Amino acid sequence: MLCVLPVYTKDVPRLLNLLKWIHQLGGCKDHSAIIVADAATSAPSIFDLQQEAQKSFHCVEVATTIKSVNGWPQGPNELFLRAAEVARSHHMHWLFLEPDAVPLCPGWLDKIDIHYRAKGAIYFGQVVPCNKPDLPPNHFTGVGVYPANAFDEVEALVRNRPDMAFDISTARALVPKATHSNLFQHLCLHT
Repeated sequence: MLCVLPVYTKDVPRLLNLLKWIHQLGGCKDHSAIIVADAATSAPSIFDLQQEAQKSFHCVEVATTIKSVNGWPQGPNELFLRAAEVARSHHMHWLFLEPDAVPLCPGWLDKIDIHYRAKGAIYFGQVVPCNKPDLPPNHFTGVGVYPANAFDEVEALVRNRPDMAFDISTARALVPKATHSNLFQHLCLHT
């Protein structure tokens, strides 16, 4: 499985901590990783992230967005689309692992990969209900497993709704194809 790690400048410390934690859990040496960085992320920061990731993954590549994109949801949407595009070129299913996600046990990526394959899933993660009337009743959370060709399905949906987070703009297309898994937990804090 390919583990895709999106990052922009302000998330560099968070992703670095996540990578250190993954290493403490024993790493994921049977898997490869790609760090997908916003174009404005400094080269030394990306190099530090890649060095840390190499402690845990078989192979670590870096990709960047074409240009820097600021703001929410446009920035995360561009990172997601770039991740999907890069994963498509590798012809592999992939885990989109945002810097605020936290694996909880050794062998976590192996377990996700085994269950994804065993279930014959297309999209694999948490399907979360939403009770806001202007949003879809359910959505597939961003942190999840996507097929190699996800870019072909999600690009137009995300680009047609630049004002909406990618997990919401893709909900109607992905939820019917998603396999809900308790290997993923979704915590949403509202203030």
